[in-house]
Amino acid sequence: MFTEGNTFDNTYRIMSKIGSGGTGDVYLAYHMRLEKYVVIKKIKDNFVGSVNVRTEVDILKRLKHSYLPQVYDFLQSGTTVYTVMDYIEGNDLERYINSGCVVDEDTIIKWLRQLCEVLVYLHSQTPPIIHSDIKPGNIMITNEGNVCLIDFNISLDGDDSSQISGISLPYASPEQYEKAKLFMRRMDHRGIVLDGRSDMYSLAASFYHLMTGIPPAYPDRYSSPLSGYDIPYSDGLTYIVDKAMNYDVYGRFADMEDMLKAVNSIYKHTRAYRIYMVGLIAGAALYVAAMGAGIWCVVHGFSMINGENYKRDVKQLMQSYESCMYDEAIDEGISILNNTEYASDITEHTEEKIELLHIVGECYFENEQYEYSLEYYKEAVELITGTDKYSAYYRDYIVTLVKCGRIDEAQEEIDSSRSKVISDSDISIIDAEMLIYNKKYDKAFKQIDILLKGNISEQAKVHLLVTGSEAADKSGDYEREISYLEDARNISDTVSVIRKLGNAYMRIVNEDAAGGSDDKYMKEALECYKTIVQKKYHSFNDSLNLAICYRAVGKYSDSIKVLNGLKESNDDYRIYMHLAFAYDKDGNVKKADRNIRKAVSMYESAAEGDKESKGSDNIQNMYELQKKYR
Repeated sequence: MFTEGNTFDNTYRIMSKIGSGGTGDVYLAYHMRLEKYVVIKKIKDNFVGSVNVRTEVDILKRLKHSYLPQVYDFLQSGTTVYTVMDYIEGNDLERYINSGCVVDEDTIIKWLRQLCEVLVYLHSQTPPIIHSDIKPGNIMITNEGNVCLIDFNISLDGDDSSQISGISLPYASPEQYEKAKLFMRRMDHRGIVLDGRSDMYSLAASFYHLMTGIPPAYPDRYSSPLSGYDIPYSDGLTYIVDKAMNYDVYGRFADMEDMLKAVNSIYKHTRAYRIYMVGLIAGAALYVAAMGAGIWCVVHGFSMINGENYKRDVKQLMQSYESCMYDEAIDEGISILNNTEYASDITEHTEEKIELLHIVGECYFENEQYEYSLEYYKEAVELITGTDKYSAYYRDYIVTLVKCGRIDEAQEEIDSSRSKVISDSDISIIDAEMLIYNKKYDKAFKQIDILLKGNISEQAKVHLLVTGSEAADKSGDYEREISYLEDARNISDTVSVIRKLGNAYMRIVNEDAAGGSDDKYMKEALECYKTIVQKKYHSFNDSLNLAICYRAVGKYSDSIKVLNGLKESNDDYRIYMHLAFAYDKDGNVKKADRNIRKAVSMYESAAEGDKESKGSDNIQNMYELQKKYR
């Protein structure tokens, strides 16, 4: 039927087969009534008359957007369904890539903006329409120079199989790839829910290929960031593409609207503008440690650059920074660096730029994104000119080299910095980090303890205590870990230190290493999490740990209250599992039974990467409780 010259549905004359895709063949046809060319594409095999087909196709037909082809109808031929839509004249991005064409930045930003706009439109539909197959071959550039997003790969049979079968590598998002693997292995994939951020990743991956000429890595691997390539594009553009292509879905923009805002204000992310930026925080710097590296918080006075606007931006940055909201602080710090309103006085405020670069580096460090951290640390130390004021900055840069496994480079920096600005105490701290990297924990503890007794600042002590606690955790010395963190908290009562201390209290109990002091440590952990949750910014895990601690000390109603509060904004099997544990301890059989059934069901349908192993104590206890109520 679909052969050249044949007529289908008394309306469409088949002209030729023009391509094949993951979901079927594509034909060029002539719409005899409208007297225009259209494309007919197979979208689903084995159609059996699902009641959802007409509704979903009608949704497609209602779509009207400048950067979408118009969908006219659907056709059924036997057990196969086809869509009919506009034929778009032009070339796809794949042809631009294959030709080796270097597209100028203004044009790339224009195309990226248009695609963001159309994806905002699609994702705002009810229900949201996820394209799920964005790749260079599906991004057409019309003869007028505008984009047109083609080849919808949406489900028309009530399931999401079209989103997970026939995915286009290497442009598919990591979560879509993982879902496809489970699907192909006939394993439960329902725990992985795809949303607009999957389209976002694929869009960014397509532009990554266009901008570098190199395909992105397959979605089970990490692609090198665009910032590492010598390409003729601004840091603002590379920042947006890199962020949208983050391996972790939560590291991307919140949604396409958020990404569109970034594209429309791309100057805020352009590092070229940073050299004109003035004023971060003038004056003295207070070193406040958090996790494995020290955090330099500049707290002494603000520059008067652009008055209230500048103060407001810096205040917001510091609130995010001190609340351990590192993703937000990164965005805010980069925005300040790139803000053209602060550009005129940069030559007079190099120190402020150094401070801000260091803060952004610290945030990346705390997120364990060491390669990005290294980039900002390096840029900061390259601006330093012969003063021992920044010894800790050199130290943090070298420590991050160690974290990245670049030991030879770290040693070279030690040798070159020793005669410049890095102090002997900071050299000793780096030596301790080297020992920890090489898993020589006893020697590391000895060196840390010697340094703590020496004449070093309180800020440096906190750094050592936090570093030592992490080494103690790795070596299983939980008493030492707690001791280090308690000492750190006595100096610096930050959210990060309190969280690490609460985790350490719980860990020593869970590892059966408390020596009969389980109740004591759980009460200490409870106080830590109560303190954290009372603050404005706290995480899901902070609240979950608070509920666990309440239950551990016999405060079941408090535990249940916290968990029920979590249900309002989260849907996680752990909430229902711990509710079941609490209700069981409280003697409420009916609610324990109901919650354990839901917990088991949600756990068994969750993706493997999103749940504890079946051998863990929690999961073993969950199944034991399920048996109890059968």
